[in-house]
Amino acid sequence: MQEGFALHWYRSSEKRRRDHQDREEQIAAALERLERLNNPKRRGRKDAPSLQKAADQVLAKHHAQNWIEVQIQLQETVRFRQNHRGHPTPRTLFRRAVKLTPKVQAQRNLAGIVRAQAMDGIFPLTTNTQLTPLQVLQAYKYQPHLEKRHSLLKSLLEVSPLFLKKNTRIEAFIFVYFLAQLVASLIERTVRHNMARQGRKDLPILPEGRPSQHPSASQILETFAHRSQHQLYEGSVLIKTFIDPLRPIERLVLEVLELPQDLYLRPSDSTLPRAK
Repeated sequence: MQEGFALHWYRSSEKRRRDHQDREEQIAAALERLERLNNPKRRGRKDAPSLQKAADQVLAKHHAQNWIEVQIQLQETVRFRQNHRGHPTPRTLFRRAVKLTPKVQAQRNLAGIVRAQAMDGIFPLTTNTQLTPLQVLQAYKYQPHLEKRHSLLKSLLEVSPLFLKKNTRIEAFIFVYFLAQLVASLIERTVRHNMARQGRKDLPILPEGRPSQHPSASQILETFAHRSQHQLYEGSVLIKTFIDPLRPIERLVLEVLELPQDLYLRPSDSTLPRAK
């Protein structure tokens, strides 16, 4: 390329099938719309220039200029009318009236379709790295995994717009969410890795105890979402802290996470406000 980057061309059998299917759907839709232009009850002008303009708009909308040939042909309509009013008699004279009606004639452009088929399934990729063509393709195919990971920003992490004046604050804000995204990824990786190591096919962490074969960070954290502790005070003196015991599913998740259970069994350091 002009910037000095390598440009690689690939042919995909799946993309080739989709390109063929998309083109056939566009051609069928365009032919149907062109046929409607011949409807005498259609709104708008029906002269040849207007029909040609409408046909060009249909082809442009469906990107079918190279796949469909359109011609405006004049069709003769012959009618006979008598020269005077009243019921016709054997002596009544008739005059022949010929009306030319423009019609849209559309057909497939086979040569254009064949030229388009030669490019079915072909797409380019470029990179500023020194990766081989195979490595470039593999990196491209891994892209959906990255996009799926970034979906955590709006789902689990619930990132929301903020009005910040300085670019440094914007960078810091996104960096904090990046760290949270990284932690969520590590939680999923640890759980799924240890499940495979322990021979577990699933974890019953979904509602009603339903199994999950690929636990997500959201499902794992939701397991501990309803834990609570209660503090008993006499005046300003803390008498005792009551902590909910761990449920079996919580013990199982902590075991898979390789975390000690006393993390959820010791009192919190923060003192909650007491009701008066």
